[in-house]
Amino acid sequence: MRHYAESSRSAGQDAGRKRLTPPAQVTQEAAFDFYKSSLLFLPVSSLAARLFETHSRDSRAVFHDNVKIMLNNCSFAYFLQIYNNYL
Repeated sequence: MRHYAESSRSAGQDAGRKRLTPPAQVTQEAAFDFYKSSLLFLPVSSLAARLFETHSRDSRAVFHDNVKIMLNNCSFAYFLQIYNNYL
């Protein structure tokens, strides 16, 4: 019984490692999604908070909507240029 429990536990650990392994090739679209969700939006959000901290919540919401529209319509290269400008 003990051997079975150890083997099933090690199999579960191996399965967990396989799920966390990144793909060998990353497409441009996947990279764009990653940058859009994790790199640019956080600085833009903090910038929006600073720009509109004395304004109403509606002003902040409009600013965030405009940023989302801009991100959805720009190319990957332009997107990286925008990100570098916000750093």
